[in-house]
Parts: sequence; C-alpha cells; structure tokens
Amino acid sequence: MKKIATLSLSFLVMAVTLITFFAAYPKAQAEEFGTIVSDAVVLRSGTVVKTEWTNENTKEACYNTFTLTAKGYINFMASKPVLADGEKGAYIFTLYNEAGDVVWKADTTSQITTSSSSYVYKIGLDAGTYYMSIETKFVVSDGSVSANYRYTFYSSEYWEIENNNSPENAREIVFSKPYTGFFSEEIDSDACDYFAITLEEGYSYYVRFDKYAAFVAADTDMVFQVVSPDGTETTFLKKDGAISGSATYWEYTALKTGVYYVRLLNSSNKSGYEYKVSVVPIVIGANKVDVNLPKSTFPRSGDEIKPKLSVSYSRYTLKEGEHYTVKYPSAVNNGTYNIVLTFDKGFSGQKLAPFKIIPPIDVSELDV
Repeated sequence: MKKIATLSLSFLVMAVTLITFFAAYPKAQAEEFGTIVSDAVVLRSGTVVKTEWTNENTKEACYNTFTLTAKGYINFMASKPVLADGEKGAYIFTLYNEAGDVVWKADTTSQITTSSSSYVYKIGLDAGTYYMSIETKFVVSDGSVSANYRYTFYSSEYWEIENNNSPENAREIVFSKPYTGFFSEEIDSDACDYFAITLEEGYSYYVRFDKYAAFVAADTDMVFQVVSPDGTETTFLKKDGAISGSATYWEYTALKTGVYYVRLLNSSNKSGYEYKVSVVPIVIGANKVDVNLPKSTFPRSGDEIKPKLSVSYSRYTLKEGEHYTVKYPSAVNNGTYNIVLTFDKGFSGQKLAPFKIIPPIDVSELDV
C-alpha cells in the first residue's frame, strides 16, 4: 500500500489510460521478434502485439507485415516504452510497399513529451501488402522493456494515399469531395502533401481547407497553395479566406486547362494534425459576366442588324456555344432591342445586351 501511495498522479493517469486503451482490443501472444523481412510478424487489424525490447534486439529493426484488401487508412498506435530511468523511448517507423519502396516514415522523438501514452498515426494506403520496420532510438542496458502496438484498418475512398509528398506521387481527387489527410513527422524533409485535380481555363473554384484556423493558431507554419501546370504557386492566407463553419475557403480561377496541384506544407514538421481539403466548382451568375458591344447604336439600313459582341468573366474570354448561346432579335426598324445571352457550363442565368437603331443620317442636311 505504501508503494501505491507513492505513485505520482501523472503516472496513475498514464497507466490507467494505457490499460484502458489496450484492454479494449484482443491481445495476441507475444510473437517471435521479426529481425528480417522474410520472418516479419504478421499483424491483424485490431489485434495488439506485445514486444520485449532487450539489450540485444534494440540494435536491430523489428519487421512486421499486414495486407489490406481495400483502399483506406490505418490507425497505428504504439505504446511509449518506459525506460529504467523513467524516460520514454522513441522509435523510427518505416513503411514499405511490396516492391520495397518507402511509402511513409516517421520519427517519434517530437511526441515523447506529449501527454498521450502512445504514439499515434493515421496512414492512407492502397490495397496491398505492406511491411513496417520498427527501430528503437533507445538502448536497454539490463532486463527488458515491454511495449505494445497495433493497427486498425478503415476503408475510405476519400483519404490521402501515401506517399503523396510530390506532384509525381499526387493522386487525382474528385470535385466537391472532402479528402482527409494526416501530418506526421517526416524525416529529412518537410511534411508536404499533394493532391492533383484537372481545372479548366477561365473557370472558378472554391478551394476549401477544414480547420485551417486551428492549424494557424497551433503555430504549425502551415502553407496552403495551388500550383498551376506551369509551376506558378498561389498561396492562400487566412486573412483572405471566407469562413463556412469550421472550413476556410478561397476562390481560384484557372489560367489554363490542365492538371493543378493542391499543396499543403507543414514546414514546422509538427505531428498529429488531421485536415480535410476539397475543390468545388463555382457556378458564376450572369450578373457577374461582362458583355461588351463595341458599337451599340446603328443607323437604320433596311437590313436586319446583328451587333458583334464579346463576353468575359474577370480577365477570361468566354466562348459562344460553350459558355453561352445568343438569341438576336429581328432588328430592322428604329427602336431599342435586346440581345439575350443564356449561360451554361460553369455559368448560369441570362443577361441582356441592349442596342439601338436610329433614323439614318440625311447627308444633304449636313453643313458643308
């Protein structure tokens, strides 16, 4: 009883949290330590694996493998090992696909001092077989240190798929669908995610970022950009965005048709931040479109008059037959007439372009 009474309150909270978490999942027996890929420990979704770290095996990586039958994400959790001196131990996690390519990697050092009793990551993946190596950043001098880890799989069509840290690896996203991503500590690089989407010249879109204000408030040094096909970067600042619920959104108009990239850069490299991004086409009302008639007054000639016109939105010229149709009135006699423009494909509504026909000028009455 005296020993229990001397436990600190913080240690009790940590212990209860850890016991409660791992008690909620079925436990596997401690498995043979997978020191090579061919002898990797087979992981099953939701099943906890116990590892005993010793002076010998902390010098080697522990290899694990699992197979996903659908696209989605895994929630990976590993208890923080408590060393003899009471300090927490850190890991390096590396995830490989079946071809041996690194798709994700994280160093847990920055999470050692957080209040959580576990290291936690969400990793978006395609269906397939994966291998995870667990390397320690600590050494066990005597005895052993126990630690647990497990993953749980969740199927999802709208989650970032690792490795998406470059335009070449970016996945195409669907309009209006929010895609979820998760920042973890990247090694030797900034935490950067890319999403690809095809935009059309002259069209406008809302680029949305959920909880952007929270990222800024947390001092994550978040940079949110759209990168055009020619590499031009447009950075969205919080002060320029509009708010809708928890989301901040900005209007963006494509300069040319092509593949664009939504780029999220967490240059402070802080971990544990989940986000949602989406690109939503904007339907532009006819009242925002400019219709220009170079000439709007015409002398009566006896023939039907059809004035030339140009149509633009912002600095982009719209095309007849693609963005709008034109209906001309039967304009022969003196009077005021209206050309009716009906908009489509990213634009909506109608707009009138008025012009006049006036009596012809009698040149015999002009002063010479």
